[in-house]
Amino acid sequence: MKLATKTDDYSLYPITQTQAMERISLSGFRYLDYSFGWDYKRQNGVYSSDYKRYFDTVNNCLEKLSIKLVHAHSPMGKPLLDDGTFLKDTMRCIDACKTWGIENLVVHSGYREGLSREQTIEKNKEFFM
Repeated sequence: MKLATKTDDYSLYPITQTQAMERISLSGFRYLDYSFGWDYKRQNGVYSSDYKRYFDTVNNCLEKLSIKLVHAHSPMGKPLLDDGTFLKDTMRCIDACKTWGIENLVVHSGYREGLSREQTIEKNKEFFM
């Protein structure tokens, strides 16, 4: 069993995700859940214009601290009201997961007012297929 915590635990502090990883590693955790929502809210990290360099920064941090990202959460969004942006942002999360070796990514489903339960399920299937 792997005991993990999430980087988002530090999202209310004025620090970066890599600084949060450093603090978490000091408490003894070796496994983490990366919270893409933190980057999304601040429009930095994986959502910065220099995201490929950020991918390397995180890899270097993980190596330096001897920790592993084992799980991640994509940002909350509105996939059923999407103009393509949410899908593009989700794909960026998938690219980061591949780069960092994260095998599990939670992508949150959506809803739209006025749809029945069945319609909601069908629209989510369309988005995720």
